[in-house]
Amino acid sequence: MSALLAPVAPVAPSSGAVSLRPVDVVVSGARRLPVLVALSLLVVLSMGGLLALNIHIQDISFEYRALQERAGSLSNQEAELKVAVNTERSTATLAQRASLLGMVPYPYPATINLADGTISGELRPAVSSELARQIWNAQLLAPKLPVPQIVPAPKPSTTPTSPPIDGEGDAGETASASDDVEAGNQ
Repeated sequence: MSALLAPVAPVAPSSGAVSLRPVDVVVSGARRLPVLVALSLLVVLSMGGLLALNIHIQDISFEYRALQERAGSLSNQEAELKVAVNTERSTATLAQRASLLGMVPYPYPATINLADGTISGELRPAVSSELARQIWNAQLLAPKLPVPQIVPAPKPSTTPTSPPIDGEGDAGETASASDDVEAGNQ
């Protein structure tokens, strides 16, 4: 049954004055303490987790950057090696090595037809007088130079430099030093 529909009991008149006094509300800190401890522990653990995650991401980033630099240097080295291999495979290198061994091109080439075994062209021994008239224009290769090593640039100095005195810079000091040397030589 609903409280709105319930019959109201008549109130008997009281014989005296009723004194009302405020009831003390007791707020217990013991009920809030576990919740505050749990929330603060959750905040501390999440901040520690974020810090650990950030440190881990930075470590991975440094490793990634080092691997990228290594891959770049290896790709440069690969390109240099490909150029060296292509140079060694070239006909000019073959001709140069043959000429260093004393070989000369044959003036009467002949070919063999592999299908039927016939030889086309005239096979005859080369005479030394014929070879002397040939102009041999083998392309000579440039001497191999050492590969330059990449040296990192020095870090900039953190000490401030003093300004030149009386408007003279390094050029004025160098000129006066060279003038002193010339005066001493005369």
